[in-house]
Amino acid sequence: MKLVQKDYSGARASAEQVLKQRPENVPALSVLVESYSAQNQTSIGLQKAREQALRYPASAPVQQYLGQLLYRSGDRAGSRKAFEAAVAAKPGLVNPELALAQLDTIENKLDEARKRLTAVVSSHPGYVPGHLLFAQLEMIEGRNPAAIEQYRKAVALDDKTPLR
Repeated sequence: MKLVQKDYSGARASAEQVLKQRPENVPALSVLVESYSAQNQTSIGLQKAREQALRYPASAPVQQYLGQLLYRSGDRAGSRKAFEAAVAAKPGLVNPELALAQLDTIENKLDEARKRLTAVVSSHPGYVPGHLLFAQLEMIEGRNPAAIEQYRKAVALDDKTPLR
C-alpha cells in the first residue's frame, strides 16, 4: 500500500521489518527492490537483493528472485550463478532449471539446454513453458518436426487448463 502511495521510505521500512521475521519472503524483498527502482535507484535495490541472497544462500526462492533481477539487468553470469544456487538449494525446482535452459540457449550452449529441457519435460510433463522453450530450441536447431511436436504438447496441455 505504501509503495502505491509513493511512500517509498515507509514501504522500505515495512518490507525490511517483514524480511527480519521472514527472510525468504520474496514479495517483501520485491517491495524493497521496487521502492528503490521507483526512485531511480535500481542499483541500490539490486544490491539489497544481492545482500539478502548472500545472507540466505540456501533459500531457493530468494536465489531465484535474484536470478530474475540479474537477468533483467543484463547480468547473465550473475543470473546463472543465482539460478544454479536456487537449484542447489532445492533440486528439481522447475523455474530456475527452465531459466538456466534459456540462458544456455541464448549463450549457444545447445547441448546443455537440451539436457535441461529433456529433464524438465520428463519430470514435469504438464509444464507448458517447458514444452514451449523446448520447441524454440528445436526450431533453432532446424528440427522442425520435433518443434511442432513440442508445440502440439503445449497446446494440448493449455487446452486442458480451465479458464479463470
